[in-house]
Parts: sequence; structure tokens; C-alpha cells
Amino acid sequence: MTAQLAADLQHNGQLFLDAPAELYVPELAALNDPPSDSRRVMVRDLLNHTAGFVTDDPRADRQIAITHEQFDDGLASAEPFSYAPEETWEYSNLGYAMTGRIIENVSGESYEQRLH
Repeated sequence: MTAQLAADLQHNGQLFLDAPAELYVPELAALNDPPSDSRRVMVRDLLNHTAGFVTDDPRADRQIAITHEQFDDGLASAEPFSYAPEETWEYSNLGYAMTGRIIENVSGESYEQRLH
């Protein structure tokens, strides 16, 4: 559903999948730089699990009920990169959580509202 909501926003001209994710969620700029001199994470990277984030399977369920402030605090202290963006595929709930925040910021509605 998250990918479909993002695709709908792109279709309506509100979101660009090949734009830097931090354009839509400025808090993402606080992430430590990815390895080497790679480019910033794009929205499409979040959806494709190619952002370069460390796998987050063991803690993924803990992200479901956190507030925006807790999410932002987690981003500020995270060292999420194990690869440069687009270098490899690695499943990431964090990438989809970030996409959910992008959907909220772009649409002006909560993620839950967009689902209905």
C-alpha cells in the first residue's frame, strides 16, 4: 500500500520518486552520510530497498507505534548505512517508514487517512 500511495502522489505531480528523500522530509538530512562519495538517498531507493540501510528486521515492529518525535530522534542518532545508495538490495522497514512520512508531508494527511 505504501508504494501505491507514493505512486499515486507521483501521478498527481505531488511527489517525484527520483528526488532526494530529504526534499520531502528535511529530518532525513540529519542521517549520517552514506559510505564513500555517493549521492543522497532518493525516494525510489526507499521503495526499492536500495537506500543502503542496515537491515532492521529485529527492531522493525517497534517502529509501528512510535510518535513522529520519537522517529525523528531515532533518525538523529541512527547510523543506518551499510552500503551506498543503489549499491545493493537489503530489506528495510526503515525505508518504508520514511516513505510513510513522505506521504504524510506531501499529502497533508496522516498515513492512516490516506489508506481509507
